[in-house]
Amino acid sequence: MVYKVIIISTAILTFLILLAACRTKFSHCWAHGDSEKRINWLAKKITSELDLNDDQQITLNRIKEEIMAKQREFRSANKREEHLNRFLDEIKKDSLDREVLIKITDERLNHINEMRTFLIDKLIEFHAVLTPEQKEKLAEKIIKLYEKYHKE
Repeated sequence: MVYKVIIISTAILTFLILLAACRTKFSHCWAHGDSEKRINWLAKKITSELDLNDDQQITLNRIKEEIMAKQREFRSANKREEHLNRFLDEIKKDSLDREVLIKITDERLNHINEMRTFLIDKLIEFHAVLTPEQKEKLAEKIIKLYEKYHKE
C-alpha cells in the first residue's frame, strides 16, 4: 500500500512539473499554444474530470493564477536565455572550462528546484480540498497517462 502511494505521489508530481515546465507539443494539451493557455486547458479538464464543486474550483483557479504568475516572474528574469548565451560563449572557446559549465548548470538547476518546490506546495494545497473519491480518480487518470507515455 505504501509503495502504491509513493508511486502515485511521484506520478502526480512528475505530471504537474511536466505541465508547468514542458514546452513540447507531444500530446493534445500542448496544442493549445503558450503555457498559460495550456494551464487554463488543464484546469478546465481537471474541473470536468474530477467534477469539482464550487469551493474546489475557486481553490484550483487561485492555484492556477499563482502558477501562471510564478511562470511570468521566472520568464521576465529571462535567465534561460542568459544561461544559453553563456553556454554558447563557452562552447565557442578553444577549450571548455569545467567550472564555468558547472556554474551555469547549477544556476539553471536552482531555478528548476525553486519551481519544483513551489509546484509541490501547490499540489499539496489542491490535494487537501479533494474528496477521497476524487483523489482515487485523479490517481487512476495519472496512471493511465503514465502508461500511455511510458510504454516499455
